[in-house]
Amino acid sequence: MLRSLISPVFMVLGLSSPSVLASPEHMIIHNKTDLISNAFVDEMPGPRPTLAHSTSRVLWFIVQTGCRKHKAEGICPAVIKMGIDRDKPILVGTLYIDISSGEITPARISANGFNVDVDAPGEITISEDK
Repeated sequence: MLRSLISPVFMVLGLSSPSVLASPEHMIIHNKTDLISNAFVDEMPGPRPTLAHSTSRVLWFIVQTGCRKHKAEGICPAVIKMGIDRDKPILVGTLYIDISSGEITPARISANGFNVDVDAPGEITISEDK
């Protein structure tokens, strides 16, 4: 009997542990391309574009603030664009960010010669097809 109770108890503890439910501290973007990138939510650019061949970190509460219109559904659509300093930025696609957990879907988007791969909750890498 004791054995049958232990498994559900550990399951509940695991699901409620802060490490499982906690959001990331930062949104981390690794840009391995020759162009400046940024995410757009509701057509508004993110506060910190990621320069070519660099990594940027945006505090998670800033991500949540930018996604405030999507709080009810809990999922924030972020449109990824490259070459944002040019006349015609290049659209790569849309990622969907869980505002609470930092989970990002889909795991990979590819378009117009660029790839965005999800590395971990709140972390992506942008690369270029060569």
